[in-house]
Amino acid sequence: MSTDQHRVSADQHRVSADQHRVSADQHRVSADQHRVSADQHRVSAVPRGTGAGVAGRTARLGREDVA
Repeated sequence: MSTDQHRVSADQHRVSADQHRVSADQHRVSADQHRVSADQHRVSAVPRGTGAGVAGRTARLGREDVA
């Protein structure tokens, strides 16, 4: 293999490694977006005005701890 062929092959490997890095980053972003979406669904599932929100749960837990 000539020097030029080695150089091209090395460049191709570098590009491939960069593409894998980008793909891994995209998967990480996608996982984060799924986590955010799941959190939003959890928040929207809590009935409003029932005291079942975070403040209501925290207050109830505080009372149970004291009792």
